[in-house]
Amino acid sequence: MATTTPSVIPETRARLAAHWAANVPASVASHLLTPEPDYGHTALRWRDGLGLVSASIDGMFRVGLSLEKGEVFVARDAVVVASFSLDAQTLQDAIDRLAVTLFEAGGAKKSLPVPLLDLTRPPHVVAEGAGFEVDLGQWSALSNWFGFAARRLERERAQHDTASALRCWPHHFDIGALWTLDEEPDPEKARSVGIGLSPGDELISDPYFYVLPWPKPEARPSLPVGSWEGGFMVLEATEILSGDPVFTVDRFLGEVSSIATELVSGGRAG
Repeated sequence: MATTTPSVIPETRARLAAHWAANVPASVASHLLTPEPDYGHTALRWRDGLGLVSASIDGMFRVGLSLEKGEVFVARDAVVVASFSLDAQTLQDAIDRLAVTLFEAGGAKKSLPVPLLDLTRPPHVVAEGAGFEVDLGQWSALSNWFGFAARRLERERAQHDTASALRCWPHHFDIGALWTLDEEPDPEKARSVGIGLSPGDELISDPYFYVLPWPKPEARPSLPVGSWEGGFMVLEATEILSGDPVFTVDRFLGEVSSIATELVSGGRAG
């Protein structure tokens, strides 16, 4: 699996198809896992050499999506034991086939049908019954963004004691983590800072890193890199690719997340 620094901005059509593809393993896993209050059972994780994978099912199996290969798979102890291409598969057929594949591999009791996760996602033809069209070149470029982001985000996440695990959420298709400044159990009330990568969305069509202070601050101080987008900070793909991506992203995540922390803690004036 490619682990290079991204150099290409994936096309929107490929990103949308991959977004829905991630909901195939997410739907199967969430159907079998114990529900979590923060919906963490629905989330995927990035694993170099595999791609986007679910939490462990039955202690050893995971289901996942290889963007580089355009496949969904069943893995046991980080080794893929079965997989199939998504190309021309319908969404529900792919979900059902993955569930059966997991069962046949010994990873779960047979439990069909598996429903699609009840989430809000951007419109796409696969939601209406069309088959997936896998563009391996574009999906591989997207894989590079996710792999690169996971390494840069983990580097910053590991420096914060209260940070959550790095997760990819199937509704937004972003990968990120969050740390809190309070012990408040209600996440809507606790002060926090989130960091992540969106591969693109209705706000910004190309990939971008973000730093999200909560609650949204009134002050908008100047940033050493990146820009403000409403109440949060973004670093867009064009700026990343115009220089040294590693240096630029690490600076954004490090310095801008520090600014965000000061803003939500009340230690920085506008």
